[in-house]
Amino acid sequence: AATAAATAAASLRHGASPPRRPSAAKSALEQFVNKVLHLAAARIQDMGTRLLLGSKLITQIWACMKCIINTLSSTLFLGRHLDQLIMCTIYGVCKVNRKQLTFRHIIEQYKRQARASPKVFREVRMRTAEETPQDIITFYNTIYMPAMRGQLYAVYQSAGALADADPLPTSTSPFRGSSTQSPQRVSAQRDVYVSQPRTPGGSAMTPRTRALYHFGNTPNRRLADVNQQINQEQLTDDDAVNSL
Repeated sequence: AATAAATAAASLRHGASPPRRPSAAKSALEQFVNKVLHLAAARIQDMGTRLLLGSKLITQIWACMKCIINTLSSTLFLGRHLDQLIMCTIYGVCKVNRKQLTFRHIIEQYKRQARASPKVFREVRMRTAEETPQDIITFYNTIYMPAMRGQLYAVYQSAGALADADPLPTSTSPFRGSSTQSPQRVSAQRDVYVSQPRTPGGSAMTPRTRALYHFGNTPNRRLADVNQQINQEQLTDDDAVNSL
């Protein structure tokens, strides 16, 4: 500390300007960007869990989102929702990695997130505010993919280095405690979830889907309904736009 003070004093004596501190506006912007990054990390982690995405894919999604937030905010972020860009990035990363995942399934899992809104995937800003908003798939094909194609491939090619150098942060996220209560998907092919009881005795649990089985509280015959739902033939996957 004494050496630094002496160096600063010597610089002043020779007419040199003291080092400039970051402006208040710059500090506020950096804090805002950090909060957006933390929120994006929490949303990516939650969607990755719901979609059963591996750590390799999660790391690539995170790297692309950091690029969008840090360097492409004037183009892709302008007038758009963070979740819109996350869903597009999930689809783009999975596509470049040849993982079978449809926009329809991404949207279905997004609907189960906290603070999800149908408007997010139904009304996405296009190039200007004067244009009529379009669905998220039109935005992906028209604007997102042309802007991010090179970045998606670059991240895919450097996936091995990213795994160690740029992992998705979890401990620093202010939302890290919220995902433990979210239902966890246990099958990549079926909509089957396991969740912790929301009340100590579980008495307030009521099914909001086709079948619910509460271990220790539900008669065994209800397992037949659950098994039937799991084993039934899946519907064919229509174009994701039809689910909007």
